[in-house]
Amino acid sequence: MQRLRHVLAVWIAVLLPHLVSGSLIAQSSPNPTFKVLGQVVDEDGKPVAGAPVTAKNQAKNQPDTVSDKEGNFEMSLPSGIPHCIQVKLDEGRIQGAVLVSAPRDQEVTTTVTVLRAVPVRVQVVDSQDQPLPDTVIAIVGSETNDPGYGSGYGTGYCQGTTEANGAGEVLIPRTWTHLQVVGVSQGHGLEFLNVTRVANEEEVDLSSSPLKMSG
Repeated sequence: MQRLRHVLAVWIAVLLPHLVSGSLIAQSSPNPTFKVLGQVVDEDGKPVAGAPVTAKNQAKNQPDTVSDKEGNFEMSLPSGIPHCIQVKLDEGRIQGAVLVSAPRDQEVTTTVTVLRAVPVRVQVVDSQDQPLPDTVIAIVGSETNDPGYGSGYGTGYCQGTTEANGAGEVLIPRTWTHLQVVGVSQGHGLEFLNVTRVANEEEVDLSSSPLKMSG
């Protein structure tokens, strides 16, 4: 439990300043930066060509880049903050995600494996049990029950935002079995929920136990 609280504290310190603004948005200045050299592969380790690759911290509707015929891609990202590099294919139903961060002028080599995605449905309410829209839902995922999530804050994280009725859906790679669901809402604070899902579940529906923001 003490280790879990430490991990949560790290996540709050790293993500909260960026999440409360609505999404992980890159700093206004493009410098300093670090370079990501990556490859997109499928579950058999084969390269995936033409895959849209997006850095989740950046508020863009279009992919940042596309993998080449060997599945390789290259990106330059602002240093000093975490970036969730995601690949979504087939209308988002296949997804890969990995979290990266590095000091300025460094190079990071990574592999993003695309997997069949699993939707996680969350309902968020305020202290008066009223639906809370525009709440950022960040799901930290791991394939093990290690609450420390290893180096790099775990396997990765995926993010979504609740709608007007307080409902939100976040797609996660199906291999994630240990989840930490974090809700952040400006003016309503931060709440989290730890979830262990069965590996063969096709969806995770948490809406019957709303995430209640106490702020």
